[in-house]
Amino acid sequence: MSIQTHDTIQSHTIPGITHKTLAGPEHGVSGFEVWEQWIEPHQATPMHRHNCEEVITVFSGKGEVIVDGERTEFGANTTLRVPANAVHQINNIGDEVMHLVATLGMSPVIPQDADGNVFALPWQQQA
Repeated sequence: MSIQTHDTIQSHTIPGITHKTLAGPEHGVSGFEVWEQWIEPHQATPMHRHNCEEVITVFSGKGEVIVDGERTEFGANTTLRVPANAVHQINNIGDEVMHLVATLGMSPVIPQDADGNVFALPWQQQA
């Protein structure tokens, strides 16, 4: 067992998003990953997919999720469930920072763009 306060976990930033891996390979976790992210107002994740389910709990902010071309708005205190291999994107459509925690059913997560091309995530390059 291990316990770690979140303020001791390294943050990584890509345009509009701050990321922390709360549980992943660097923590000895092999079957899933848990990510905490903050998405700035009017910013979005890249359009992407991965070969695992993703469960996203949104604590603050207002957003729109696009899953396989279908757009759905959501607010704070909402949980999103994205099927494996679904092309998806999270957009912060509000004026406040969106705070979320995502659990992904594989480790390491191998993201792909909408065309299936694998791309690297900055936090995985340093893991």
